[in-house]
Order: sequence, then C-alpha cells, then structure tokens
Amino acid sequence: MQSEREVPDSKGKNADKEEKKRQIDERKELEDLIKSQEDSLMSLTDEANQLIPTKDVIRFDNEKASLVSLGESASIVDANAKFFLTPEIIQTEGYIQEKMKADVMLLSDILRQGKISDYTIVKMLEIIDEGNMHPRAFEVLSSLQRTKLDITKMTSQYINSMENGYKNLKEDYKTKRNEEAIEVEYIEQGGKGPQDLTTRGTRTIIQQMRQMIDEPENEIEE
Repeated sequence: MQSEREVPDSKGKNADKEEKKRQIDERKELEDLIKSQEDSLMSLTDEANQLIPTKDVIRFDNEKASLVSLGESASIVDANAKFFLTPEIIQTEGYIQEKMKADVMLLSDILRQGKISDYTIVKMLEIIDEGNMHPRAFEVLSSLQRTKLDITKMTSQYINSMENGYKNLKEDYKTKRNEEAIEVEYIEQGGKGPQDLTTRGTRTIIQQMRQMIDEPENEIEE
C-alpha cells in the first residue's frame, strides 16, 4: 500500500519539472525574439536617420544680435554724418559727437528688435511645418509679420529723420561760423560786442547800397 502511494507523487514531480523547463524555454525564446527585434529596430532607426535630412536647431543669440546691430547702426550713422559734415566738424564739435552716439544707440535697438522679429517668424513657421495647423498659429504668424513690417518702417523713418538732422546741423554750423567770423572782424575794428555788431552790420549794408546807387550817377555825369 505504501509503494502504490509513492508512484503518483513521483509522476507529479516529473510533470512539474517538465512544466518549469517548458516555461524556461519559452521565456528564453521570447527573450531571444525581443533581442532580435530590438537589434533590427535599432538598425532600421539608424537607416532612417541617414535617409531623413537633419535640420539644425536655430537658437537666438541675443548677445550676438546686439553686437551686430550696434555695428550696423554705427556704420549707418557714421555714413550719414560724413555725407553732410566734414571730418573736422565731427572731430571738433562735442555736440555732434554726442548726437552721433545717441543715434547709434537708438538705431541699434531698432535693428535688434528687427532681428528678434525675424527669429520669432522663423520659429513660428517651423511649428506650422511640423503639423500645427491650429488657426491660432496662423493668427500669431500674421501678427508677427505685421510687427516686422512696422519695425522696418520705423527704421526707414528714423534714418530719414537722422539725415535731415545732420543736414540742418550743417547749415546751423555754417551760420554759426559766419556769425563768429563777422563778430571777430568787427571787434578787431573796434566794435564792442553783439549789439555794436548789429549796428555796424546795418551801417555797412546801407553804405554798400549807397555805393551801388552812386556808381551809375557818376557814369552818367562822365
């Protein structure tokens, strides 16, 4: 009786061992399959990356944009000043030098804003190209384009205003130098100052007019 009971137990143990072995084999087979699929997937990914053109990520460099804008504005202001004013005037007149510095700083800020606007438009276009077709994306893009156009107009208007400013400075400088030269001349001739300058200047004009009137009369008498 005791030996008959041992037989089923032995069969059960053998069955358990076979089941465990089968599970281990299946697990190993599954792991091998996953590994082979992973290797295949990695290989296909590498091939895809080679076929798909890579796109450089554009990042805005504010420091570089500021330096470039400063150089561009300095070149524009310098060209405008030298077109209307001589190097001697620019080098000797402190007011003109300070005005040029102020123009460079203001124009530099305008040009930098234009570069920021260009960058944001490019990034917005990239977002749309990647599949974001939401109407709000196009509204933002349209708004950015209007801002860029306003900055371009502002740049043109400021440069035109700056040109007129240096042109007027040229005329003001001529007037100032003429007045100083006349004042020095009359002071050397015994004038006392600006008040006497006006009087003497008026007298000189009257004398010249009398000479012009007397000359024809003398020719007629002769």
